[in-house]
Amino acid sequence: MGRRTKVRKAVQESVCGSTASLKGASGILAHRANFPIGEGQLKHVGMMTVAMGVCGIISNKIEYSKQRTLTRAPRGLSDSRCKTQHDFVGRFGNSTRHSPFRSVVPLTRVVAAVIERKNRVLVAQRPLGKRHGGLWEFPGGKVEYSESDFDALQREVEEELGMRVIATSQAIMSLPDDGSQFLIVFVPVVTDGEPECREHEAVRWAAWSELAMMPLAPTDRRFVALRTASA
Repeated sequence: MGRRTKVRKAVQESVCGSTASLKGASGILAHRANFPIGEGQLKHVGMMTVAMGVCGIISNKIEYSKQRTLTRAPRGLSDSRCKTQHDFVGRFGNSTRHSPFRSVVPLTRVVAAVIERKNRVLVAQRPLGKRHGGLWEFPGGKVEYSESDFDALQREVEEELGMRVIATSQAIMSLPDDGSQFLIVFVPVVTDGEPECREHEAVRWAAWSELAMMPLAPTDRRFVALRTASA
């Protein structure tokens, strides 16, 4: 007989014993309630009432332990045994103490404007005091709460370059930024006006072939490589 089977049997016997004791005490109390009770017997009734309460507490404790024993996952749970969270719940109930399925922190969405004119694309050099300072990137920024990608691009392009966003197209691709909680979404953007260097070290128009030779920020470099390969 396995260890879990023995524990289950002992729990069931304890619950049955406690239930029988509780029923017996209830029967005695009900029987005495049908007859006049003298002052000397009042003390006995009080003791039986306390005993009934204790039996109830013990019964609840045992039932709780039984539920924990039957729903708890083994310590050496292997991910290969439960491929999905549905499989895990099916095997071990709703116990999450040993669940390999954890809440994933959502990535912060960042939009990058891909602004093209006459087969050349606009890039900007990041400020020296910031992360990836001195490297080149596609201008843009975080999508704030309640903003759409279009709203965020309008705001960021105007703030960084002094240009007006006229229209956007479907995102070309989305790439997670290594070493951060950012998901960078590269979006084709049509703008009006000429770029101004408001927040960057420099801005310039460059051909796609030139970008491959420039010191780009890591995720921007991956985007250029993938875009060039698929062109």
